[in-house]
Amino acid sequence: MTLARVLCLLLAMPLFFACDDDPAVVADAHPVIDAPALADATPAVDAPASDAAPSATTVFALGSDYQTAGIASTVSIPGLEVTQGVIDGVASTDPIVRESGGKIYIVNRFGADNVTVIDAATMTLDGQVSTGAGTNPQDVAAVDGTLYVAALNAAGVLVTSLNATEDPEVIDLSSLDPEDGIPNCMAIHYAESTVAGMSRRMLFVACGILDDDSEFLTPRGPGKVAVIDQKTHQVLTVLELTNKNPVGGFHEGPGQQLFIATLPNYGDLTQGCIESIHAVAVPLYQGCAVDNADLGGYASGLSVTGDGAFYVAVTEGFDPDDFGALGSLVKVDGDGDGAVTDLSPDDQRIFNVARCPTGQLAVADAAGGVRIYGADGTEITTELLDIGLPPVPDGLTCY
Repeated sequence: MTLARVLCLLLAMPLFFACDDDPAVVADAHPVIDAPALADATPAVDAPASDAAPSATTVFALGSDYQTAGIASTVSIPGLEVTQGVIDGVASTDPIVRESGGKIYIVNRFGADNVTVIDAATMTLDGQVSTGAGTNPQDVAAVDGTLYVAALNAAGVLVTSLNATEDPEVIDLSSLDPEDGIPNCMAIHYAESTVAGMSRRMLFVACGILDDDSEFLTPRGPGKVAVIDQKTHQVLTVLELTNKNPVGGFHEGPGQQLFIATLPNYGDLTQGCIESIHAVAVPLYQGCAVDNADLGGYASGLSVTGDGAFYVAVTEGFDPDDFGALGSLVKVDGDGDGAVTDLSPDDQRIFNVARCPTGQLAVADAAGGVRIYGADGTEITTELLDIGLPPVPDGLTCY
């Protein structure tokens, strides 16, 4: 069975894969030689609203039907004005988005294999760089002009930049999966920490450790998080998660906490949990923060507030007719009791969430559009906002 066919089965892994056997490469997948270097940036974090939060903000949303090139659109808050196709040629059939430091990073995954960078303020193209044919990139962290890319089909982390003229360097993580040497890395986050006078710049890389020869990319065991020194590219330690199959990206919470969802069994979405890592100079694995069983499904979207509360898009199942997610938006209290409060009505199908600097929540609805919720957890929109194509998993950011 070919890898392309495996990736397309039943849309069972909507966070990672697209189903176009021959997707068009977006724009030019080769390096842009004279593109300006990226500003110092860290991966996207849904930053908590502060007392000095701005009164207006922008939602950036990616849409795709997995057959044609994707679309990039914006929604203004508080005006709720939708602008479809704000910049052309930046999204493939299978894109995700990250935002940081005034830049938007679009990772074009299976078949397109590139990272595209645009200026968030002007919606102009900074450049695009190939990650290598067949690498299937999943996530990106940008540090001092260098792009660190987690890729599903590579021996480790790919290191490149917008002005690269050579193939990406690889930070070798093949020892994490000695069976095939492909650790199947899915998420990456950059963090700085100083403890007792010891300062470190670190990359946290979550890898699924999948059997690439199996029909459904079966996990060989619990997911692993490699902690890499960003300066030397040396592996400092490897943390083992409780569960198999980390999904989505890392999400930063207060006190240098990182969270990532796990989904060990696509037949039972209540298995697994949101797992926690303390991203300090001596990183610590801290176990499950919220169990999928308490959510009623898995966290297909997640945002953490400054007081440690979670806004979670919970996927509870998949529609037998359109195979899209069946899910809801919930809030998990951060005061220690972990109480779960439903925010969305039963007729909505929420599968992703991004928290804005102004406190509002942008959510993706599998019915085919975007909704905006207020900081109090009540919906502001009165109908679906059409972004031009159906929103994609991990395709929302707000800045």
